[in-house]
Amino acid sequence: RIISAKNIPGLGPPDVYYPAYFVGKWKVTRVISNSDDKLWQGINLPVKLEHEMRFVPYDAYNSEDGGNTNNVPAIADRAFNERSYYDALSSAYNGLTSKSLPSIQTSDWTPANPNVLSLTFADGSSKEIKVTKRSSDVSKDGSTAYNSEFRRITSVPASPSGSVGGIPSIFGSRILSKWKKGAVSNNEGNGDVNLIEGIEILYNEVGKLGDNDPLRPSFYGNSGSKDLADWRITKTNILMERISG
Repeated sequence: RIISAKNIPGLGPPDVYYPAYFVGKWKVTRVISNSDDKLWQGINLPVKLEHEMRFVPYDAYNSEDGGNTNNVPAIADRAFNERSYYDALSSAYNGLTSKSLPSIQTSDWTPANPNVLSLTFADGSSKEIKVTKRSSDVSKDGSTAYNSEFRRITSVPASPSGSVGGIPSIFGSRILSKWKKGAVSNNEGNGDVNLIEGIEILYNEVGKLGDNDPLRPSFYGNSGSKDLADWRITKTNILMERISG
């Protein structure tokens, strides 16, 4: 069944929805197994990253059932998750190469407008990640979930003068994820889910975009980059272990 904002009254702007058992804080182990993205060039894969992720119930306290979150889908806390992942990536990356990634200075995200995440970095650069196309699918028994999102990423490099940023670049990105529910907290199988396994495939478009819409790539047969060679692919295995509910 498809989880869609159109089918859930009062949810406002749509987001990628996850089953309710995602709600909480998780210890995440990521293993980047394969990539032809420029970021990983010259680095021997696989690379393991450990960080935390947090999922929150969407509009839980405004729901008609008085705040019962059992049937309310979860959404990712994008600001928390991006900062946590980026810090882990930066730490590992700086140890593997002679290059360094600037630290995140500020992050701006709100559940009221969940599809836009704005980041500024210590070197004066900035990035906006905007999700404009998404879908979520959950198996009938709830044990498996799938999601897909297209993102428009606008990056503004640091200015040599250290004041106003440089010329922005815009590129498309797509994330495909598959999740499988693991262990629960009691033998009857009706307690909290304590383990989730996932596979993530990240497609990043190479180069800058002019008149083409990065959110209509070759997957949908419309404008944007039509040659698969224009996309760089990163495959990651994910293990999530519950820290708190």
